[in-house]
Amino acid sequence: MSESEAAVVVTSGVKVEKAAAAAAAASAIATSGATDSAVSALRFIDIGANMTDSMFNGMYRGKSKHNGDLRDVLRRAALHGVERIIITGTSLEESRAALDLARHWNSESVIDHCAGIDAAAAADSDTKAAAEVSEMTPSVPVLSLPRLSVTVGCHPTRCDEFAADPDAYERDLRALIAEAGPLAVAVGECGLDYARTQFCAPETQRTYFRRQIDIARDTGLPMFLHLRDAHDDFLDIIRDHSPVAAAAAAAEAAATTTGEEGGGGGGGGISGGVVHSYDGTLDVARELEALGFYIGINGCSLRTVENLETASSLSQERVLLETDAPWCEIRRTHAGAAYLTREWPQKKADKWASGHLVKSRNEPCRIVDVLDVLAAARNQNPVTLAEAAYQNTLRLFFSAESESPSS
Repeated sequence: MSESEAAVVVTSGVKVEKAAAAAAAASAIATSGATDSAVSALRFIDIGANMTDSMFNGMYRGKSKHNGDLRDVLRRAALHGVERIIITGTSLEESRAALDLARHWNSESVIDHCAGIDAAAAADSDTKAAAEVSEMTPSVPVLSLPRLSVTVGCHPTRCDEFAADPDAYERDLRALIAEAGPLAVAVGECGLDYARTQFCAPETQRTYFRRQIDIARDTGLPMFLHLRDAHDDFLDIIRDHSPVAAAAAAAEAAATTTGEEGGGGGGGGISGGVVHSYDGTLDVARELEALGFYIGINGCSLRTVENLETASSLSQERVLLETDAPWCEIRRTHAGAAYLTREWPQKKADKWASGHLVKSRNEPCRIVDVLDVLAAARNQNPVTLAEAAYQNTLRLFFSAESESPSS
């Protein structure tokens, strides 16, 4: 892909006026070949994006600002190497909507020419990036839109919905997982959120977190986990159900089985999981890693100096990348912003234009920003880190396609 083609969605060039840390990050990216014009050579799986959010239909706080633009969003993601997106289910209703969305876009023609980004953008935009769309020709290589998968579960702040009719809600979650088949790759988003107990009491959260652990254990799916300001209770609940606990229970069962009926049961443990959007301490992260969990990193994981220090110390074998779109962008006020290496053409929602991102609305294409910041904070080659995160994600959610053994 030529530089002018890549400029459709991102303005080339490093901000030379940034701090020395940003210059170092840019140098690492340039050395690795992961420049803006070649960023699609990298491979990404965005493990958490809220693609059912009304912003992608042009609705902001109940007001229509523009037409739905999810196709443009998916194209931009593909241009930046995003091969898959896991749509987050935060309730039974949202999980159903996520499945419907995945089915729709996976059944659409997933081959688009880059020229289809919209040559008309040059006529209605004053940015250099959009103007360069006109240079794109039908000879541009074809581009596959990201494949979509889903999680199915109930967010801790939504657990009052679960509590209204627990048995029916759990039955419906299980039925939706069965209906989704391979499109459902995890149980969640579930866990504990003590930062927003005004939406759901802690004891209610704990009750329905445990019930979703049961669903994950019974279905064999990994878990997509939420953790905010509740580390002690979270660890107390998950410790005995962790992947490490499951492996130990399986080993014990194998050692003691008579072989008469196959040894039965998974010992109460789950197959795996990721604590997404992690913003906790290094000590807690270390315990989560030791229990066999992965750590999901997005913009909210990179807000403070302490966040960067934690992210820089994580095991490479446990790092996953995500955007949590349309939330968790890396803002200029965040400590991680010092390491950003690109500018994105943006317009306010009510000034929407093709070829532009919507200001303050995060998108899966910006997973490259997460990579830039994380790689710079870790003083690591971004290509190496991107591929490690890609393979980690395959191991957790798409193990049949993984190039390395499960762990």
